[in-house]
Order: sequence, then C-alpha cells, then structure tokens
Amino acid sequence: MIKIKVFKNKCGKYIGFHSSGHALYADYGNDIVCASVSVLMINLINSIEVLTEDRFKLEIHEEGGDLKLMLNNGCSGKSLLLLDSCMLGIRSVADEYGDKYIKIITKEVE
Repeated sequence: MIKIKVFKNKCGKYIGFHSSGHALYADYGNDIVCASVSVLMINLINSIEVLTEDRFKLEIHEEGGDLKLMLNNGCSGKSLLLLDSCMLGIRSVADEYGDKYIKIITKEVE
C-alpha cells in the first residue's frame, strides 16, 4: 500500500508530503497504481522546481518507495496550486482503485 502523509500548517497551507510504500496492485513494472502516483509526485517536484521560486528539501529512497518533500518557509500561490493539482490526481487514483492500494493522511504540523 502507498501511504501519503500530507503536511499542512495551522492555516491549512501545504508545507510538504511524505509518500512511502508500493501499491502492489500488479507485478513490478506493470503496477499502474504505483506508476500513476509516481508520475504525479515527480511531476509536482519538477514543476515546483522549474515553475516557482520556492525552495524545498527532498529525500528519496527508491527501494522502499519513499519520497519526502518539505517546502522551506511555506509555499507561494503557484506551489499551492501545483500541490492541490497533484493531490487531486492522487485522490482520483485512490477513488478509482480503492484504499487497499492508497491511503492519504493529512497531518497538521507547526
């Protein structure tokens, strides 16, 4: 199962996310759930890096399927829109394939 923790501040604004695990929907190389989530997350990271001036800390551990992004000093309206778009896509995948493969948790942090 892919577990995605979405971190928001007290004002409800994104400050980052942590994705871990694999969907195990199908065999390695054929898992469309894992591939969908991976594409959405990698595109988010690339988009924030190229289309905004926001800075972030990124940790990737491919073997465990871990990906953690934490924005430095919050995020701009552009990054907020990109994060909203990414989460819309991930929620759509979760709705289509079920919570057996993707679990999304929102966590408030300081």
